[in-house]
Amino acid sequence: MKQIFERFKLSLLFLVLFFNSLYSQVYNEGIVDENTVYTFEGEDYNETEFKKEMIFSEIKINGSDTEGNVLNNNKITVGKEGIYRITLLSNLPQEEVKEMSYVINLNSKEAFQAKPLDKSGKYYFQIQLKKGDSLSFDVIKGIETGKKGIRNRLEMQFLDPDLIKFIDNH
Repeated sequence: MKQIFERFKLSLLFLVLFFNSLYSQVYNEGIVDENTVYTFEGEDYNETEFKKEMIFSEIKINGSDTEGNVLNNNKITVGKEGIYRITLLSNLPQEEVKEMSYVINLNSKEAFQAKPLDKSGKYYFQIQLKKGDSLSFDVIKGIETGKKGIRNRLEMQFLDPDLIKFIDNH
């Protein structure tokens, strides 16, 4: 009798695990971030005495908020106050990425410098901005003068917690 009861418990456990795996395949759960992503792209640099200003000439908007940020003369003017997630990338060869630093300028003044976080040249950070703040980006070191065809990319996402939702499809 005790053996039958143990087999029954074991069979019940297997059934529960089996149906749980079916449930997880059928229903999608997760986090959906509906915050608008602004992507700024451009090519090459404007050279000054010590820095090379990153050129941005195109803007793509992925999301519903199309009135946020404005691109004008390589400066991005912030459309609303809040916290932004910013990802910066310049597609330099790996040997040049090792030597380079990004300069992040806020309202025409240097806010900070940062080295890329990986071999691809990517750097990302979060920053609190006010409406009307302007951002521009420079590169120091690591880029040969007169080098052409370097693509710059900047993604900027407003982090509104009300637009991040947990989805549970039951």
